[in-house]
Amino acid sequence: MSDQVGIEDFAEVQAALWAARSKWYNIGIRLKLDVRELDNIDAETRFGLDDKFNLMIKTRFNKIEPCTWRDLYDALNHPTVAMSDVANRLSAKLTGRFSMYLQSVS
Repeated sequence: MSDQVGIEDFAEVQAALWAARSKWYNIGIRLKLDVRELDNIDAETRFGLDDKFNLMIKTRFNKIEPCTWRDLYDALNHPTVAMSDVANRLSAKLTGRFSMYLQSVS
């Protein structure tokens, strides 16, 4: 999976990410977010799963180095997340960085 160009079918990508939203906390851990940051996101009871997932991604993207689709792919394949089916759906469709996804949820 490349980390360089654009996205082929964004609607399918969003559908795959929607399937992963229930594991947002574990994905955040695999993307090397601090547990305190994840707990703060989780404490916001006004946020639903979609909002928590998107905020987790935005928080990770604003870290030292941008998060790539490969980072997400690896996180989804980790045993604590166990969403290799979603990772495989994404790997067939994605290239590039999260910036394109972030623009869609901003």
